[in-house]
Amino acid sequence: KEKIHGKNLNYHSYRNESLINYENAFSSLKKKYNIVRFGSVVSEKIKNDGIFDYPFSQDRNEINDLWLMKNCYIYIGTGSGPDILAMNYQKPIVYTNWLHPPNIFGFHSPVNLIFKKIFDKKKNEYISYNKLMNKENLGVSGKPIGLLSNTQEYEENNLVCEENSVDEIENAIKELDMFLKKKYVFNSNNQDHFKNIYRLNSNNPIASNFYVSDYFINKNKELFE
Repeated sequence: KEKIHGKNLNYHSYRNESLINYENAFSSLKKKYNIVRFGSVVSEKIKNDGIFDYPFSQDRNEINDLWLMKNCYIYIGTGSGPDILAMNYQKPIVYTNWLHPPNIFGFHSPVNLIFKKIFDKKKNEYISYNKLMNKENLGVSGKPIGLLSNTQEYEENNLVCEENSVDEIENAIKELDMFLKKKYVFNSNNQDHFKNIYRLNSNNPIASNFYVSDYFINKNKELFE
């Protein structure tokens, strides 16, 4: 974004992700699938030869952007723009590092989603998703904690955004892959527990095949209480 806009965009750094986490998460999948790193302007190159680094390819252009998205099996990424194109083509999506629980795109499916975790440095604990979805849970500026939208707001509230780990990303992909092949059924207790929290705090509909990763819920059980 700084390359495009020509100015410091550190206010946006709370959304940052580590490229290496994705590379490592794909290590068990690259023999089975063709993995393409999507995008146009990026800050660093893929180090793994088993992943096609499309942004650095001489074949990258807007026509090929459309072709790749239209023909992909699963789109994997956070809510950063290209996901809208994936939705337009009705592609299955694994959403990673999702930050604002009240604003999930619950109308689209099939989806498997994993959240960033928000750590409260003052209380020395992670904030539950029930509290993050509650729009009456306000920060120091009077804005809901689950909807903070710049780095300074997180710092003012002594909060840290923790990105998804390699195992969380890898298992979210595997779950949706197996689901699409009809070899996996999401745990209904896990999903009902999450959807009950969501419906308690939102009037927006949520599709039947919209899921939060079972692995992520089981690993972070206390955050879904």
